[in-house]
Amino acid sequence: MLKTILFVYFGIGLAFALFNIIRNTAPWKTLLFNTLAGPIILILMFRDAIKRKNIKIGE
Repeated sequence: MLKTILFVYFGIGLAFALFNIIRNTAPWKTLLFNTLAGPIILILMFRDAIKRKNIKIGE
């Protein structure tokens, strides 16, 4: 369960970071920041939707 959450978390973060790098809007120094902040931003955006639908990741 925890492995699945971490895998999804960092997967989304890396995708977010690589997307920004491909667009040349983020230098390599911000790779770690995007990896950590990308999922947090997405979670904050979709938190209410997740609560309403009661989505369970990895179960």
